[in-house]
Amino acid sequence: MPQLRTVTIASAGDTSTSAEIGAKNIEFELSSILMEAVTFTGTKLTFQADYTGTWHDVYDTFGQLYSIPVASGSAMKVSLPADVFKDISKVRVVSDASEASERTIKFVFADVLEG
Repeated sequence: MPQLRTVTIASAGDTSTSAEIGAKNIEFELSSILMEAVTFTGTKLTFQADYTGTWHDVYDTFGQLYSIPVASGSAMKVSLPADVFKDISKVRVVSDASEASERTIKFVFADVLEG
């Protein structure tokens, strides 16, 4: 059964709190994010991962900074590529602008052991 973990970007902030993935994706893997129909100040989100106690930007397999566009005012579910988010223990999002209000984003974690 999938799990939801909520992160928050504070008002006037651009970086969210973090979500724990757990034991190097043994039981769960990050599968998508959910965003409510709110007006985001930023127009795209990037991601940072904590591998060893230090935050690093997340890049795709082509060496490009991984980002998703934000459809301001629309609820969104965005599937995330497993290869980009493999082998990380914590993840957070970064808006490309300081948010005018608090923003909530939900990470969906899929149970990799569930068939």
